[in-house]
Amino acid sequence: MITSAPTKENFDIVTPFEPEYEAVKTRPNKVYFKYLGKIEHLVKGIARIKNFDKDELMQQSYIYFVQLCEQYDPYYQGHFFAFDRYMFKNLITKLRAYIQRYYSKGKREKPSEFCEVHLQKETVGGDTKDMDSAVYMSYVYSQLTPRQLEIIDLTVSGYKQQEIGKKLNISQSRVSMVKKRAIEVLVDVMDDKHTKEEKNEMRIAKLAAMLYDD
Repeated sequence: MITSAPTKENFDIVTPFEPEYEAVKTRPNKVYFKYLGKIEHLVKGIARIKNFDKDELMQQSYIYFVQLCEQYDPYYQGHFFAFDRYMFKNLITKLRAYIQRYYSKGKREKPSEFCEVHLQKETVGGDTKDMDSAVYMSYVYSQLTPRQLEIIDLTVSGYKQQEIGKKLNISQSRVSMVKKRAIEVLVDVMDDKHTKEEKNEMRIAKLAAMLYDD
């Protein structure tokens, strides 16, 4: 029996898979330490914005992390959610709610609106519409190297590649290459439609196309 080769449509309907699912459910401590560096960066940003004790927030982040592992359903309501994106977005929400409850008990003076907005501007470049999105974007931009972040900041500020090159004392081609890589990193981090394995396969396919393109 001759079967037809798989078409693009066949691949599009393949159900995504979360490779960390078993570890999330059976070894949450191990998964926690895998993400510890990124969680520490996230907690540091929230603590700074909210004028809150970082160590206390780190302890609470572990408690919430374990709870989120127990509750994690990669196919919630028929949509696929990669664990890392699910975890960070919900962790931000839970930590903010924890701080809000803490302040509501009158134990500490809540930071002024000016202080909170000012710190947020320093952290994420001035977007004050949504604090959750701001903290999440702070995490996203933390994945860039200092040079990548510098070039992205200058680009957003309206500088052209040639101007950025002169300002940083590097060639325009170097600016272009770093900027392209930075954009790829940002898109990759924010992509919640593909698993890590699928992203790796996409990178390999892209590299193969570049190497063997006639």
